Amino acid sequence: MTHDDPGWPYSVQPSGWFQVAWSADLPVRGVIACRYFDADLVLFRDEQGRTRMLDAHCAHLGAHLGYGGKVEGNDIVCPFHGWRWSGDGRNTRIPYSTGPNRGQRLRTWLVREQDGVILAWHDPFGSEPSWEPPTLAEIVDDFSLDDCYAVQQTSRLWHDVRVRPQMVVENIVDAAHFQYVHSMPSIPTILGFRTEGPHFVVEHSFGGERGSAVRIHTSGLGLMVGVFGNEGGVTHVELQSTTPIERDRSDLRDSVWLRRSPTSAAEPSAGQRAALDRQLAQLGNDVVIWEYLSYRQKAPLTPEENKPYRALRQWAGQFYPETADV
Repeated sequence: MTHDDPGWPYSVQPSGWFQVAWSADLPVRGVIACRYFDADLVLFRDEQGRTRMLDAHCAHLGAHLGYGGKVEGNDIVCPFHGWRWSGDGRNTRIPYSTGPNRGQRLRTWLVREQDGVILAWHDPFGSEPSWEPPTLAEIVDDFSLDDCYAVQQTSRLWHDVRVRPQMVVENIVDAAHFQYVHSMPSIPTILGFRTEGPHFVVEHSFGGERGSAVRIHTSGLGLMVGVFGNEGGVTHVELQSTTPIERDRSDLRDSVWLRRSPTSAAEPSAGQRAALDRQLAQLGNDVVIWEYLSYRQKAPLTPEENKPYRALRQWAGQFYPETADV
């Protein structure tokens, strides 16, 4: 299905920070063509290692800089006529002319790179960021990437899924779906939830002999960090990110940071790999639901569902610079 959902109450993509790549995808002088936020974009890393993102089409005759473009110094070079563009969108050189065209600019996008992921700020009306994305170390006590396997070994991308970021976030207060979609033996207990400005935090208990628990820290509608643990402490951390492409289509990324001991091999063991693959596959169960879902803004929620769902949807409204019934 590719149609817009008539039940969806908002007309713009939400504001916030969204993942556009993993750091390992973009080496020095690397170039990536992408489409997010209803725009064609080019992501590149200059020779100083800085990550840049621009609108993709050269202002000269419209060539896409992400297809055949190359990095020279701190600029990206158009594959069509060699016009060079700096990371701040300025034309710096036209190789067959006496000087650059200083009147032409490409739109630039704010990016942040942390924890092995590349994030971009989006606001439908061009407003500057009103908050910063937290690092994993700020969310998880005593957490270090040095203690984990490389995230490129433990991640997965679902491209062009029919889902909006808020629909993914709503899963964190949908306790019942863990049993019916993810085959948990019972419905977990929501121990509590709270809002902290652009953040929504919820804690689940899955019971069992080990008393497994999950704390999910959502930052905006694009970034959800799950902290998994048992009575022995944190076992792994997972980032689920949802980045809108256009209309009701998004890219989903799932990254897992799995702790390893100093004596562990450089890659997960066969047993760890199998467990990771099972966990990464779980998001695919949700994808099937979302692909055919018709959103219900005024859903007939049960008494058990009502309070956390209503709280999350009210919190989510801050990321749409418009008014809608909640």
